[in-house]
Amino acid sequence: MRPVIGINMSSIKGDFIGIGNNSLNSHFKIGYSLGFEIQKKMSNVFYGIVGLHYSLNGSKYSDYSNSSENMKWEVYDFYTNLHYMHLPILIKVDLFHSNFSAQMGIQVGWLFKATSHNGNRIFIKDDTKWIYDSESSGKAVTNVSFLYNKIDFGIPFRLSYEYKKGVFTLGYYMGLANIYKNSSNRIYNNSFSLSYGYNF
Repeated sequence: MRPVIGINMSSIKGDFIGIGNNSLNSHFKIGYSLGFEIQKKMSNVFYGIVGLHYSLNGSKYSDYSNSSENMKWEVYDFYTNLHYMHLPILIKVDLFHSNFSAQMGIQVGWLFKATSHNGNRIFIKDDTKWIYDSESSGKAVTNVSFLYNKIDFGIPFRLSYEYKKGVFTLGYYMGLANIYKNSSNRIYNNSFSLSYGYNF
């Protein structure tokens, strides 16, 4: 068994729902993961790997603004945190009898919390002028778990280098499941990761 800790760059991809006349353009955000893996030798070059990881995923979004006849608001520092427990099941292949290996398989994720974070600047119209409303403006954190499906699944691809008891791994996860409840469009997780594990 080996404990594993890592960082990731994640985003939510697909035809996302817009807000008003604004479409939400997603960008990568930084997260982290920690957990453990168990590796079983199947032959001289093939291994099976099963793991259990907590992972902080999500996405950043572009700033946007909206307005009505008497009010205008600007949204900034907008991002979503998706808290997952991941179960990866992988086949590992040693490459050219070296310390490098490639891994591929399936990964199932269970979403146990989702939060939306953003700052708001509110302006109220007074005749022909827009007046900044400091009382209504500020930072907001909202529980948005009800917007997302609990189960995610996809395909992880990984490339590892083993040095003594340490394992350095570069990974890419391609989500296949539609994670957003209120859309018929495909909206899915997407992430790159760098992790370190230690074999006991």
